[in-house]
Amino acid sequence: MVVEEKGLVIGGFVFSTDGIMTPEAEARLKDGADREALAHNPVAELFKIKNDKIYDIVAVLGPFFPYGLKTGW
Repeated sequence: MVVEEKGLVIGGFVFSTDGIMTPEAEARLKDGADREALAHNPVAELFKIKNDKIYDIVAVLGPFFPYGLKTGW
């Protein structure tokens, strides 16, 4: 979303990561291969724009969710 009058841009993203959780974390992929530390990490970022340049960034990281976890919607 962009709020041009205030110079704000906000976005929500999900990073799918491999290898940054604890070694104990494991997930089984649909193809049957075992992968350690496979997860999804939601993040929201707010950018403040001044004079057509990024002036400030605020990011909020969510918890790590195991691979394959449904959204609940």
